[in-house]
Amino acid sequence: MKSDRQEALHRSEAARIVVTRYSLHHLLAPLSPLREMARVCVPDGRIVVVDAYARTPHCLTLNVTR
Repeated sequence: MKSDRQEALHRSEAARIVVTRYSLHHLLAPLSPLREMARVCVPDGRIVVVDAYARTPHCLTLNVTR
């Protein structure tokens, strides 16, 4: 059974702050989770990503669009 809070987080534009810590570097395709974070975040909200840093060209910038 899901709580109201769990179901609310699956709606578009449901959260003011969306955070991930030290998880994206484990994923082969991190763009999909970043898009999902953008989808559930309100337009003027904040997405916070804390992770390990690798200095390679493909890791420097990720363009996430809704």
